[in-house]
Amino acid sequence: MPLLHIESIFKNFGGLQALVDVSMDVEEDSISALIGPNGSGKTTLFNVVTKLTPNDSGQIFFAKERIDDLPAHLIPGRGIARTFQIVSLFREASVWENVASGAFSRTKAEIFSILLRLPKMRSEERHIKERTMEILRFLDIEHLAEKPAGMLPIGQQRLVELGRGLVSEPKLLLLDEPLSGLNPRESELAQEKIMEIRDRGITILFVEHEMKPVMRLAEKIAVLNFGRKIAEGNPAEIRNNPEVIEVYLGKEVEIA
Repeated sequence: MPLLHIESIFKNFGGLQALVDVSMDVEEDSISALIGPNGSGKTTLFNVVTKLTPNDSGQIFFAKERIDDLPAHLIPGRGIARTFQIVSLFREASVWENVASGAFSRTKAEIFSILLRLPKMRSEERHIKERTMEILRFLDIEHLAEKPAGMLPIGQQRLVELGRGLVSEPKLLLLDEPLSGLNPRESELAQEKIMEIRDRGITILFVEHEMKPVMRLAEKIAVLNFGRKIAEGNPAEIRNNPEVIEVYLGKEVEIA
């Protein structure tokens, strides 16, 4: 079984069919992409996988374990992390604090250990500090560690949010438009980091509108339109799919 198995997911919002019988697999140690026009259901599917939005029917399996029946707060502990289309950081907090905050979803110390500063908690704190600094170095933002996150340009803010996802040591990282708002140089650097993350053994599923990076990064691409999956395949198959070309009306050049 693949790392993530999505089986026949339906989601309805007050009569609007946001997801209709969507199934897809994400293989371990791969980079996969989810594309489609605005409103096609991409972010809704991310929200369903992470339980921010409950599915109406269907099943989701992660590492062979069914997770669609779990509460949202347990999902990060299973090894799934995500970023959001609109960057949402603690603006007054430092870069270091923002990245470190992503680790607390997977801490194991009980509340009394935290309150009493018992050895178990102190050990976890050391691990979080070490892990946070390692992530900052990996993303080349160690020099920004003490700066307020809200003062950074959007490109660096996206790196901070990426770091917040990585610090939880996920098996699967969901990236919702990670290149949005970046200039060409920032986009190039971000794409390099995405490939390096995969090389570290973290599986990636990302949403993106720009087709050139999708074709460059993704080994497999799924296409949604009006909540339905209309195509799935490797970049060459998607590039030459007549229905995909029709959905991206006039964007054949970008897809190619």
